[in-house]
Amino acid sequence: MLPTLYKDSTYIDHYGNLKTGHIAIQDDLIQSVYPIEIDPLKDHRFETVVPSSSYLIMPGLMNCHTHIPMVLFRGLGDDLPLSEWLHTKIFPLEDKLYNEAVYFSSLLGIAELLHNGCTFFSDMYFFVEEIAKACSVAGIRANLSLGLMDPKGDSGLHQSVELYHQLKEAGNQKISFFMGPHAPYTCSPDYLEKVVMTAEKLDTGIHIHLNETESEVENIQAEYHCRPIELIKQVGLFKRPVVAAHCVFTSEQEQMILRDHTVLVVHNPSSNCKLASGIAPVNQYLKMGIRMAIGTDGAASNNQLNLFKEIHLASLLSKVSEKEATFFPHKLFYPLLCQNPASFFFPHQTYGIQPGGRADLIFIRKDYSHLFPQENLLSHLMYSAQGNEVEHVMIDGKWIMKDKQILTFDEKAIQTEFTKIYRDIAKC
Repeated sequence: MLPTLYKDSTYIDHYGNLKTGHIAIQDDLIQSVYPIEIDPLKDHRFETVVPSSSYLIMPGLMNCHTHIPMVLFRGLGDDLPLSEWLHTKIFPLEDKLYNEAVYFSSLLGIAELLHNGCTFFSDMYFFVEEIAKACSVAGIRANLSLGLMDPKGDSGLHQSVELYHQLKEAGNQKISFFMGPHAPYTCSPDYLEKVVMTAEKLDTGIHIHLNETESEVENIQAEYHCRPIELIKQVGLFKRPVVAAHCVFTSEQEQMILRDHTVLVVHNPSSNCKLASGIAPVNQYLKMGIRMAIGTDGAASNNQLNLFKEIHLASLLSKVSEKEATFFPHKLFYPLLCQNPASFFFPHQTYGIQPGGRADLIFIRKDYSHLFPQENLLSHLMYSAQGNEVEHVMIDGKWIMKDKQILTFDEKAIQTEFTKIYRDIAKC
């Protein structure tokens, strides 16, 4: 089949610059990108030519720390501190979960991601096989981890190994698997050493919560006489690529550890604000060259899965926390939501809108009044866009959402099933 040409496009190139031109897509890859002054129709044949002047086309956004089925707990246990929220609300509700509940909750969460321009998410939770099934139905790309805690003993490690092989044998190239120790305060050093050994055997990475609250850091120091990131370095966790969620309270020594290893620090500003955990020192991370990305965390502590709003908040918090308007400029939108996570999760693949780049793209309508003047679109992505401007989503060159309608599953039917499950679990 001949390529499809998206003509007269405004797009973000693989360097993060705003360009105009024509994008040719064949199968699951970007075949060619033509400057606006060249008419590719003169010398090339295409299956279809799609006028695209109404859109800003860019790679899909990547949500790097989620607990996607927790949309089921959205609005339950609001306005509580982290420890009380977990122990009095979330953990008791999670004890009621079952396969079908996680499957339909995952699809509902994925629908929210797609509507807000996400084509990838990195998740830690339970019932991973159900999340994977939902991902396969939806056609979304994902990195999944089974949440592990010490009290579960080696059974969680064995289950992780089984899940890794099951997902590999299923042959869905869009789904990968990391080990998922919850945190240093729920996983002992001996247990974390076993996690590292398992990750090394599987040749995979690790997803973990780190330094989320001051009390967590203080408790680890009291018990082990070192800080959490220093502790996990001692047990060898950084031998593997690590997704480090939160990192709100870090020392200079810990920051150097993060800088010197293959780590993706994931900033979750809404969740950290809502739970009153604190504001991560992202400006320091950026100055040091620590690779960063953005996550929403779960919808129970956010309460949405919208990276446009998340990075907007991240920028404003960075400026006001240090009273410096130049911090966290709009040019960070593309690196933090696209380029950095792609280089971490897919280091050997060509990325971005360039020949050979994977055709995971979102089409953002430019004709909303809040996106004018259009000469400043890169700024508008950070400070004006809401997420609802995303009209089409393409993954591997296939339409997953067209004209805001999800094509891979019946969203209304999922909402109906989800509501039944919610009323059963929450007893509303």
